[in-house]
Amino acid sequence: MTSYAERLHGGRRAESFPASAPDVAIITDDVCAILGADETMGFVHHTGKVFVALSGNEYDYAVEVGQSLSFDQSVAMVRQCFVPHR
Repeated sequence: MTSYAERLHGGRRAESFPASAPDVAIITDDVCAILGADETMGFVHHTGKVFVALSGNEYDYAVEVGQSLSFDQSVAMVRQCFVPHR
């Protein structure tokens, strides 16, 4: 079975995340949620050749924090901007 990241990378295996990597949940064919321990950190939207990093726990209100040609880099952008709600 091909993972979401592998499909987005044309069948190539994506770079590995460290053990503390967030979970990734596929929402649609072109959107996935980046999940922290207790809440959604943000989203990555794949459009054309670009991965758009969105920060926020609700897709409709998430704010763009960057764009990359790499899925892994977009996830890193979401993680970097994440501020946990306590």
